[in-house]
This record gives sequence, C-alpha cells and structure tokens, in this order.
Amino acid sequence: MAWNFEMIELKSALARVLGHKEMYKGWLDKFFTDETFAPVEECFAARNHEAACKALHKLKGTSSNLSVMRVYKQTESLEAKLKANQSFDEVAADFDKLREEFHAAAKMYRENLQDLLDFKPD
Repeated sequence: MAWNFEMIELKSALARVLGHKEMYKGWLDKFFTDETFAPVEECFAARNHEAACKALHKLKGTSSNLSVMRVYKQTESLEAKLKANQSFDEVAADFDKLREEFHAAAKMYRENLQDLLDFKPD
C-alpha cells in the first residue's frame, strides 16, 4: 500500500507545520492511538448524546488540523447528524464507517511512514 493522499493530505499538513516533518510525525503518532478514538467509542457504547457530540467535535478538530481528511469528513457528518437529534440507531452505520476510516488511516500511516519522511511538496 502506498501513501493515500485522500486519507492524509500531506501537502496542506506540512504547510501548516512549516515543513517540520518530525513534529508532524509526532502529532500523527499521538493521534493514531487508542486514546484518540476511545472517547468516541465509549460515548457511543453508553449512548450519551451530549458526550458523543463533544468527543466527535474534538476528533473533528484534531483530524482537520492534521489533515486526516477522511476521518475529518466522516466525523463532521456524524456530528451534524447527532446535533440534528438523530438517534444512535440511526447513525450506527455512520459510526462504523468512522471507525473503519480511523483504523484504515492509522494502518496506512504506519505502513508508509517513510513516504511521509521522504515527501517533497511541489
């Protein structure tokens, strides 16, 4: 598997951190841990609507700042649905998709870390 620029958009991310790849790598290392996604899963398991919205909002902001775009887009959509008072049952498939996107991006990142380190923006 090669770096997937739709999952993690390196050009904009590295521009945001002024080209500091090691700093960006450190942030991605921290982002792609169980501690990042666990609060969202816990809120959904507890069916806590308010806490789920807060956890999704935090994940949305962090994924946006790090240019983890598929996670960002899925989180944005799911947060909007919960804020529109859709039930957990109504958004179950969206939550499953978010979990898949998060783990797929983490896997792609770990398997292609050298691509990040070797990346040269246009």
